[in-house]
Amino acid sequence: MRDRALHWTTMQQGNKGEFSLAERQSSDPLPLEEEGEDERPFAELFEANAPRLKGELHYALPAHQALLRVMDLPTHEEEEIAGMVEFQIDKVSPFPVDHMYLSWEMLDRTEDHTRVLVAATQRKFVDAIGEACRDNGLTLHRVDVDLLCWIYLLREAKEIPTHGRHIVVLLEKAYANLVILDHGTPFLFRSLGEIPADGTLDELIEEVEYTLTSTETEWGDQEYVTCTLWHWGQAPRILDRLEEATGGKVHTRNLSSLPDLHEGVALRATREEKAITDLAPLEWKEAEEGRQFRRKLIIGSAAVLGLWLVTLIAFFTWVGIERKGERGLIAEKDALAGPAGEVRELQNRVAELSQYTDRTHTALECLREIIVLMPADVELSSLNYFNDSVKIDSRGHESRLNQFYKGLSESELFIGLKDDSFDGKKMRVTALLPLGDDS
Repeated sequence: MRDRALHWTTMQQGNKGEFSLAERQSSDPLPLEEEGEDERPFAELFEANAPRLKGELHYALPAHQALLRVMDLPTHEEEEIAGMVEFQIDKVSPFPVDHMYLSWEMLDRTEDHTRVLVAATQRKFVDAIGEACRDNGLTLHRVDVDLLCWIYLLREAKEIPTHGRHIVVLLEKAYANLVILDHGTPFLFRSLGEIPADGTLDELIEEVEYTLTSTETEWGDQEYVTCTLWHWGQAPRILDRLEEATGGKVHTRNLSSLPDLHEGVALRATREEKAITDLAPLEWKEAEEGRQFRRKLIIGSAAVLGLWLVTLIAFFTWVGIERKGERGLIAEKDALAGPAGEVRELQNRVAELSQYTDRTHTALECLREIIVLMPADVELSSLNYFNDSVKIDSRGHESRLNQFYKGLSESELFIGLKDDSFDGKKMRVTALLPLGDDS
């Protein structure tokens, strides 16, 4: 939310898992005369734009509503770091921990220490936006902090030096923030308060001076290499005083040169390499998981029921078709019984006639084939012809009998050999005929 309007960016995930910018949108601003309690703008803005908000919903809380602290902790497992974070934040928070939502993310990690950013906010700020979403049928997936999203955009635009200490002063349209980085890694986040409507920034300079002084006490005295003032519109007339406060040259940059803040919120949400700040309460996630589970259960049950009904309908349809087909086949069988009998009788007569007229497998043809295949010095002892086979007894030298046997096995007239036996120089074998196999 900015300028009494709702701004959002939609990121779309492709088939390969990468994210791309789908669209940027902004709502119409609320009229000034409708301004009331803090919750009212939320409710009215979401009510008017709820149908246009699709997918996972992420929101950036203003930095002045959050407490941001950077801590150097001993390197341990994440569960142990989470316990240390809660213990440390209780020392610096002006509110009890049980009245706040707490989150943290890792900034840097070495073998000895882990630098973490701890974010905390009063529950009323997060509950207000969450209630406005729920009232309009939306589920808030995550709550970020806008200052962290600005730093992310600066880093992506390569606007943050990776050497020495660097000061970033962000002049939003209503509030000012300060971030100090050491070799590209933040170690201080500070909200400088609301920007006066008359444009005087004396208090802002005093806050910068006080912050830098307290930083030297906590993090050590070190010369600041650069300072960048990010602003909207024309550069404010405080450069000389800001240079005097920071002790160096101040560069000015326009925030309009960066992507929109809501795009930074969406881009931070697509990071997968490590966890990021999330001030949404655990109860929201559990409730959302429960809704998703129930939704999947209902969809799954409906799909199973639908599949069962379709299967049942298909089964009875198939049974009906089969019964109808069976009745039709029975009727057709009865109708064809007479002609079929006549055809079978005719086939039998044709077969009998073919048996007597076909000379392919007659005894004479078998004898001719055997004589052709039999080597010259092999003697045929006996030949018995049957309807389905020919029994052959022969004598001769063993090698000639083997040659004779091979010729019989390769003959196209016979379909195979059986009961073959050798006794010295005698061979007995039965050659099978197709007529016997067909019959």
